[in-house]
Amino acid sequence: MRRFTTDTLAAICAEIGRGEDAAGGGMAAGPWDDIAAFVAGQVGSAPAHLRVGLGCATAAFGLCGLRHGAPFHRLGPELRRRQMDRWRSSRFGAARDLMRFYDSLCLVALYSRPAGAPKDSRAR
Repeated sequence: MRRFTTDTLAAICAEIGRGEDAAGGGMAAGPWDDIAAFVAGQVGSAPAHLRVGLGCATAAFGLCGLRHGAPFHRLGPELRRRQMDRWRSSRFGAARDLMRFYDSLCLVALYSRPAGAPKDSRAR
């Protein structure tokens, strides 16, 4: 289960990074592994009762992709974006809050990258 939530979290971060990259004209270029590591570290340092809740909510989010035939982290970019948009505008506050939480952490990590770092230094 831990691997599933880690994969889901990495896919969420990549999707947020892609959205920022498209909106910012290439300033937020991938890969986004460093962003996912930052977000995972923040979740991991949360108190146990919050960590469990975030893990369960992230797993539920990942499983919602099954309605398209695969978990969230295995969906294509368009289906991922649509699922995230649905959760962002959900009538359930917890779903909206989860997306806002990940959006905020990803953006903090993304725009805290060293300003002078060339894009290819983060590439594999």
